[in-house]
Amino acid sequence: MTTLKVGDTVLWSGSFGMDAAERATVVSIEQTKYPREKDGWDVDEISWDIVRENKAVVTLSNDHWAYGEQIRPI
Repeated sequence: MTTLKVGDTVLWSGSFGMDAAERATVVSIEQTKYPREKDGWDVDEISWDIVRENKAVVTLSNDHWAYGEQIRPI
């Protein structure tokens, strides 16, 4: 899996990655210019490399949002 897309299921860890992982579906994705920014521009798909650089914020089906460091592919 090289890209993260809206509708994908991911493993999400709350408390900035410290909680146990649980499944959630990606509802929306924002790409950011800098790591750990909250505001960016909407995209439907993003490279996992950019997500791992922490330049993405996702809204999830479990009513949470997450930085790239808090999610991983299944």
